[in-house]
Amino acid sequence: MLAWLLVGVIATYIVLSLFLLFVSASEKKGYELDRQKHAAVVVVGDLGHSPRMNFHALSIAKEGWKVTLIGTIESNLMPEIVENEGIEVVELPKIKRSGPFVLYALKRIVFQHYHLWKALRDCGKLDVVLVQNPPSIPTLGSSRFFVLFTCPSARLVIDWHNFGHSILALTVKQKWAVKAYQFYEFIFGRVASAHLTVSVRMGLVLRGMGIKARRIIPLHDRPFKSYVINSKEQKELKSKLFSDLVTPNSKLVVTSTSYTPDEDLGMLLDGLAIYDKVPKAAELNVVVTGKGPGKDAFLQQVDALELSKIRVFTRWLTYEQYHQLLSVCDLGISLHKSSSGYDLPMKVVDMFGAGLPVAALKFPALDELVREGENGLMFSSAESLSATLQTAFTKKVYDKIKTGAVKEAANTWSTTWDEKLGPVFMTNPPPLTYVPSSSSSDSE
Repeated sequence: MLAWLLVGVIATYIVLSLFLLFVSASEKKGYELDRQKHAAVVVVGDLGHSPRMNFHALSIAKEGWKVTLIGTIESNLMPEIVENEGIEVVELPKIKRSGPFVLYALKRIVFQHYHLWKALRDCGKLDVVLVQNPPSIPTLGSSRFFVLFTCPSARLVIDWHNFGHSILALTVKQKWAVKAYQFYEFIFGRVASAHLTVSVRMGLVLRGMGIKARRIIPLHDRPFKSYVINSKEQKELKSKLFSDLVTPNSKLVVTSTSYTPDEDLGMLLDGLAIYDKVPKAAELNVVVTGKGPGKDAFLQQVDALELSKIRVFTRWLTYEQYHQLLSVCDLGISLHKSSSGYDLPMKVVDMFGAGLPVAALKFPALDELVREGENGLMFSSAESLSATLQTAFTKKVYDKIKTGAVKEAANTWSTTWDEKLGPVFMTNPPPLTYVPSSSSSDSE
């Protein structure tokens, strides 16, 4: 079955290459200094759940560029995106699943490649095409063919959020399929003019792929703005949102999930079960936000635990409601275990934006974001999660990590973006091929 999909991908690229070779009108290279610069920001996924790419669009528009934001729309967009006159949102169509899986998958591959290329072509003359990876297919191939055949003057920039092949390995057991996907990602991922990474360690991996250091710009996620509120506002909002839960001895804990394999919800439940048996431990109200196919099974597992001092409930919230929730909670939990070990959880960034300290599942790159005992704590098992929850709510520890989290909220996205990418997107920028080495160093 997977072999047929591989054949389908290869056939798609052969046909797409021939199609573009004959029908695409190539443009002349070079910048027109009297024309407003135009960037396409691409997500082959839900724009409402792609905050980093939304932030890119807003930052580029702030520099006076015209921005076309391309992706599917399955949830509400940020109000700042909707209200920004410099940003045009183009929705990618979704394909309904029908028929045998192989035929559906092949149809989806062709469908997505064509519609992404078409959306880029309809933008007109572009100077920069900024794409999110993963998903690698169709993003890397389709955008590369667009730049190669349709708009040679555009510069392709890849924003590496993770590695697509590492995510595929979570659900696909056939090693050859993962290797084939990795090869695809390696071939098409190397040819961009510049590479943004969410961690320094990810940049080092790209260097191992043969990408020059001067083309790599580590750009850590940061909160778009501070959502920190004072203690009086926090108390009032908490009473308004959770009037039936707020008691003097209870703590409000939050975690967000999409119920996917890269988040260990089993560890959360096991850790809560252990914590529930600890004498004199504080009562917990655990809010689980998000949606996904595993939600019903998760709730059944919660009911089976029969917890006595812990209440777990779920909520689906809008962007603004979610940040309101974070601003009134006492602790955030991140269960993101990273398929590659090199990406960083956006949920922790959101929590820091509200001045919320975190307890996070440990993996190699996490220390670039969470500093043990300063803005949060780390755990590696259900037992250590239980111990971490107990430690976090001791006054001395909590006061310190709370202070550290509030400090994190002051370091916003615009501060980091302006420093790292502002010079690239300034008025009449030099070609991205010549990114200064000082902007792409492997250290912050």
